[in-house]
Amino acid sequence: MFFSLLALTLASSAIAVPAGTTPSIIKGLQVAPTAYPSGATVHAPVNATNELPLPEGQIKWIGQIEENGPNVTLTGTHYEVRMKIRDLGAYWQQPGYVWPNDTLAEDAAELETRSTQRDPWSYCNDRNKPFAQAKATRNNIQYLRTHYGNAYCGVNPHQCGRFSCSYNAAILLCNDNNFELVIPCTEFYNHAMYTWNSCNQQDMGMNGQTFYINPAYNVILAGTNPGRSC
Repeated sequence: MFFSLLALTLASSAIAVPAGTTPSIIKGLQVAPTAYPSGATVHAPVNATNELPLPEGQIKWIGQIEENGPNVTLTGTHYEVRMKIRDLGAYWQQPGYVWPNDTLAEDAAELETRSTQRDPWSYCNDRNKPFAQAKATRNNIQYLRTHYGNAYCGVNPHQCGRFSCSYNAAILLCNDNNFELVIPCTEFYNHAMYTWNSCNQQDMGMNGQTFYINPAYNVILAGTNPGRSC
């Protein structure tokens, strides 16, 4: 199943931790004491093996349609938001536009260095989770910038937002906080790429979930549930 921070904290509660530390979160086979971010209340995992740790809700996109223009806020499913961006004529989707300093063109080592500065931890390739094709997932991550540009990506409190889903490979951002989570979309892209680098099994199927704190959220890469298409 996919996990929430509370589930990991409860799983570690039987392990002794140094006095004065706050609830601990299992990090691999080690226990990593960590202070919960202010306002974060997190949920136990659901019982069904393939379900998400939080309800799935709408996503939010905040960014410029015209280069150097005012910010526009769009909400909906990932498909609805992408179609609104396209229909409004987003500048980065116009023929001939070249991204400056394209972070997705950087090599995997640079992306991993940047993500590890947030001290993430990943859980990979759980047989109880739906698997996605590694190549399809990688392609979806690369297309995130084409879809959303250099903007801000948001998810409501205690919900997961599906930002991409094609070829039965989904990319989700889950918010464990009591407040709306809004982060730079480029940060989300890099976290998704970090998860892919951590969990990729070459030509085999894959899934993965990477956790971050301050604020508390996680990124999920997985196949779609049986009977559900993107």
